[in-house]
Amino acid sequence: MARLIVHAQTRQRAKLRKAPPTADEPTKNEIIFNPGAQSPHVYCVRLLNAGSQFIKSNPTDVNAGIGVNNGVVEYCWLINNNEFYAVEFRFLTTTNGTARNNLADAPVHLRDSATAMQSGNLLTAVPGMFVNPATADLHLQASATNAIDKAATLGTVTNDFDGDLRPKGASSDIGADEFTTNAPPRITDFRLSGTNCLISFTTFLGVGYDVQRASEVTGSAWLLLVTNLPGTGGVVQSTDTNATAQARRFYLVRLSL
Repeated sequence: MARLIVHAQTRQRAKLRKAPPTADEPTKNEIIFNPGAQSPHVYCVRLLNAGSQFIKSNPTDVNAGIGVNNGVVEYCWLINNNEFYAVEFRFLTTTNGTARNNLADAPVHLRDSATAMQSGNLLTAVPGMFVNPATADLHLQASATNAIDKAATLGTVTNDFDGDLRPKGASSDIGADEFTTNAPPRITDFRLSGTNCLISFTTFLGVGYDVQRASEVTGSAWLLLVTNLPGTGGVVQSTDTNATAQARRFYLVRLSL
């Protein structure tokens, strides 16, 4: 997956270190950050009918931005009012464009009769959704619930900006980052219901969990009771049916790999 952080200060853009996309290939999983409070430019990413050419506009141009071929999929922008548009599709010859599952704080714009398919975009991003916007760390916070698990899963996008697999929860996350955490779950309740055991544990939205069981803590295999159970941001319950048929059972809950 491509990795790109663009710092836009005054009217400059950082150099792009990215191989040109092939014809009709949407660019995927990019992070773009514009920290300064300068006079707004027109756009951040412009999409043109340009074959397989990867275009970077003149960095001193007031309309300076990035031109890419065909489409943007699961980008993440935080441009702080320095651009009027996060994405601009331009010219009548620009057809079959795509803007899907993008997270930004500025709109997508169709200009000069360009056409494009738009779906799953969240264009009202705020700094509080991200880990550390001041340093261009646009990884999602756990509180970004309007982006986490809200994107349609795309068969052509299987990894995020960091190479993490998508999806990790019930569905993919909007933008370039698939939320993840190292915080372990905590079992909050364990009880019997007839012949079943009910295991309740804390979760994060957008993260999957495995529940395992064993007859002994050591010396016996831990078997998967359930795998990749989607977190909700609250307490989730898993059921082990007919568990009382065994003399004893031990349970372990972990983050899905």
